[in-house]
Amino acid sequence: MWVGVNLFFTDQIDYNTRYVIGGTLVIGFALIAFSIFDRIMARVLTHMFKRDVYIRIITIIAIALVVGIAMGVNNSVADAKKIEYLGPYTAQQIGVNRYLGELDMIIENTHEVNIPSVNPNIIDQYVKDNQCLPCQVGTNRPAGDDATGDNTECTPILCSDNQYVSDHVCENCPNGYKPDPMDEKTQRSIGLELEKRKNQVINASLITKFTSLGFNKLTEIQKQAIPKILEQKDSLILAPTGSGKTECAVIPIFSQVKKIKVSGKIKMLYITPLRALNRDVFRRIITYGELEGLDIKIRDGDTTPTNRRKIRDSPPDVLITTPETVVLLLSQPEYLSALSELEWIVIDELHELLPSERGSQLSLSLERLQHNSNKEIHRVGLSATVGNVPEAGEFLVGKNRTCEIIHDKTMRSYDVDVKYVNGGIYEVADGIIDYIEKLKIQSPVLLFTNSRGESETLASVLKETTKMKIELHHGSLSKQVREETEKMLNDGIPGIVVCTSSLELGLDFGSLDLVIHYGSPRQVSKFMQRIGRSKHNRDSSAKGLIITNHADDEFETNAIIQRIDESSIEEQKIHELSLDVLAHHLVGMTKQLGNVSVETAFMTVKQAYPFRDLTIEELSNVLKILEQLITNSIML
Repeated sequence: MWVGVNLFFTDQIDYNTRYVIGGTLVIGFALIAFSIFDRIMARVLTHMFKRDVYIRIITIIAIALVVGIAMGVNNSVADAKKIEYLGPYTAQQIGVNRYLGELDMIIENTHEVNIPSVNPNIIDQYVKDNQCLPCQVGTNRPAGDDATGDNTECTPILCSDNQYVSDHVCENCPNGYKPDPMDEKTQRSIGLELEKRKNQVINASLITKFTSLGFNKLTEIQKQAIPKILEQKDSLILAPTGSGKTECAVIPIFSQVKKIKVSGKIKMLYITPLRALNRDVFRRIITYGELEGLDIKIRDGDTTPTNRRKIRDSPPDVLITTPETVVLLLSQPEYLSALSELEWIVIDELHELLPSERGSQLSLSLERLQHNSNKEIHRVGLSATVGNVPEAGEFLVGKNRTCEIIHDKTMRSYDVDVKYVNGGIYEVADGIIDYIEKLKIQSPVLLFTNSRGESETLASVLKETTKMKIELHHGSLSKQVREETEKMLNDGIPGIVVCTSSLELGLDFGSLDLVIHYGSPRQVSKFMQRIGRSKHNRDSSAKGLIITNHADDEFETNAIIQRIDESSIEEQKIHELSLDVLAHHLVGMTKQLGNVSVETAFMTVKQAYPFRDLTIEELSNVLKILEQLITNSIML
């Protein structure tokens, strides 16, 4: 009877209720059986035993055996019906739910799950001889003889949909079990949960790609950020210089662009605040893209007319550019067409844009790019030095959007000497030369100054003082001169490059053993960005010298170093409501869209974070000024 309840009422009666009903029936059955057995045993066993007590004991034992067999059969049928109901989702979803610490109920009215042998369906493995082997239990390291080998980083791997994990091995679900029909809501819920878990797993081919590019293991920020990028989340990635921020964004994005690229369409923009770009500076990014079969071009103010026409007539898959150039692209029909299926935007050195009009201009360009594209654009920001993190995230994604903040809060260590020189610029130059010679530096040395005038003066004095190779780099120099200096850095030729902020951002010149700064950097972020160019690896301490002939600069630098020790970075105040930038973009919107209603312009502009508080009166005033300018120009 108990078995019958489980066989024929599985889908009509709750699992626990069936146990109560079955138990009641068994008790009744036992009472009836006892009465019958008592009469039979009394006659059969009377001649063997003289006392009735022995007959009663044997009767009870016989009944207990029958009931025990019935219960065993019942449990097997009930568990089989449970697995049959959940089918291949049993192992997958039970494992996921337990791994996440959620309830053991999959859906409403689903039978309670309690299968001890099913473990979370994520196991740690490592690769050896092109095979996946399990790691030590409870660790992410290889077991046995391989524990000290090179393959010490294990890759989380999901089992197949029809498998579960038992003793850290993928096992197939029993044959013949299949799920009962599920409603659409349940299927969608389970599908989303499994997809969520799968998106947390870094694709094995992506790991191989990082390894082939020289990464022995993923850095902490790469482990955190890559799954979010693969989920196409708008993300702000914050980590110290040398952590591999650029790679954790562009490599997974390139793997996605490879799948969706369309001839004649730009699928990704890489925007950098550097005012002058060249191919050597971005050789790593270009190399990563070319390995995926992607066409990557650079478009900035230095791009020749011939190359501009080539980019316009044959748009690349990925375009590296500047905030100013993006504005120009949005005013040209050919580029608007090329950007009509844009899906990714990466903004490097985001902190540099936050407090300036360049940032306000870019924020409006981002909204216009989204308005132009028939695809949802995913935004990724990169920075090493941001004090106001939540606001930086809002700046990146705009109003009423969600930004994933992926933050490696560990601070890189800085080995910095502060040297005061009692004298003029010639004594400063002598102090710089003595310091380099004392350390026996054999790599190029960056020497930052706070102005072009200082850089030119100091470079001139150094050339008079030493036989070392001295080069100068700043934004006012010709493209040819800048590229010759950058080549010296790329080739690792010993010498001193005196520079301004032109060599501060997003550059990788290999191994620089020392960075020197003349005068105080003025800000914690500037200090970290510039000194951080040395030993461009977060596992190594950045080596630097701050040299000055002003006592105030010495005190200020020591205060900056103390703030770094306290992990205190100043906030970059957002440049808000820049009405001249607004006027520029309003004109650009008419070139982009033709006739634009005031309501459309107002709603588009307010999506940009720096203009979120714009009022309709302020917009109307800007439009009136533009109308007056147009009227006056016609009259002239």
